[in-house]
This record gives sequence, structure tokens and C-alpha cells, in this order.
Amino acid sequence: MSLKDLREKKNLYEKCGVKEYIIINPIEEYVERFLLSEEGAYSRGEVFGTQEALPLKSLEGIEIYLWDVFEGART
Repeated sequence: MSLKDLREKKNLYEKCGVKEYIIINPIEEYVERFLLSEEGAYSRGEVFGTQEALPLKSLEGIEIYLWDVFEGART
């Protein structure tokens, strides 16, 4: 995850109305998700770890199992 992801891309996607912005940190092994509010601003980021499922708000009914993304054994 870089400052470009957290600043430039996040601001651009927010301005363009992207409903859900997900950043994957492969080194620290976590995912951060930002959801666009009705006012057009991203919420505070939600953090998900390697043992969690990430439900996609923009694609109802779809979950990403992060233990598969990070190739970890589910406990």
C-alpha cells in the first residue's frame, strides 16, 4: 500500500463516485475498504485480516475469503 493509493487514487475514485475502494496490503497481510456515503465521501476505512471474509457491498452476495488471497491456512 502506498501513499499514492491512500491519497491520489482514493481522492480520484471518491470524486468519480466509485462506491467501494479496496486496498490490499500484501506485506502486512490486511485489506482496507472504503465505502462511498450518500454525501459522496468515503467512510473511514474498515480493516479486514487474513482470517476474515470480505463481503463486497458493490456486488451483493459476493465474499472474498482473505485466507485464500493471502494463501494462509484458515484457523
